Amino acid sequence: MADGKQSYCKPCQNKRNQESRLRRAARSGECSSEDSEDGTEAVPTGYDLYVMTNPRIPCEYKVGRSKGVEQRREDLQNGQNFKMVVVATFPGAGYAEGLVHDRLAHSRVNEGPGREWFGASLSDILHAVGRAVEAERS
Repeated sequence: MADGKQSYCKPCQNKRNQESRLRRAARSGECSSEDSEDGTEAVPTGYDLYVMTNPRIPCEYKVGRSKGVEQRREDLQNGQNFKMVVVATFPGAGYAEGLVHDRLAHSRVNEGPGREWFGASLSDILHAVGRAVEAERS
């Protein structure tokens, strides 16, 4: 680190490089829903980032991406005895989903199916979204 640059382990540097490629592809409209060359999922353009909650479970939020947030909400509650509530939508920011999940990993709800539920305050969730979107833009 004598040159003043941050040093990363190889897996972390590979992840940073992949995220950078995906950001450039998303900005240029080149990204598609197919898998990328390294086998990880490429984030398609045109997806919105959303935050939803089930009012029966206070302080747990689902952070995901969808081209149709309202349809996604309906799909999640279909056949259930609860209603999902869309708390926030960030148009075109679906590319930031992975980074938001990484930033909230410490509060991930590990009970039940799915990995998109987080036990955190809405303020913390929105802060993580804001930081992730800003990091993806820079």
